[in-house]
Amino acid sequence: MKLLTLLLPLIPLCRAWEVDFYTESDCAGSTTWSTGDTAVMSCQSTSSSDYVSVWVDVVATNFAVLVYKEADCAGPSWAISGTHETTTGNCQNGDWKSFKVVKATA
Repeated sequence: MKLLTLLLPLIPLCRAWEVDFYTESDCAGSTTWSTGDTAVMSCQSTSSSDYVSVWVDVVATNFAVLVYKEADCAGPSWAISGTHETTTGNCQNGDWKSFKVVKATA
């Protein structure tokens, strides 16, 4: 029992960090990434209410995710860092959003 008590604080350090991303207002879809991973989503609607949002749920002390407007991870971007951060971008039909993990250390 003592050993379990000593190990409990270490368990969260072993968890993967997750980036959950949503292309619709129903908040569907999620994935787990590592440094260097990328993902691309296309906008599914012509409605200006169709947003791309990113929810970062991280058990890490140092991480960053870059969000790009272009599908090739080029052009304008903004960073998400910290813990439990969110960001949302207006998504027009035909636009793409891409995500790249640029740093992730537990």
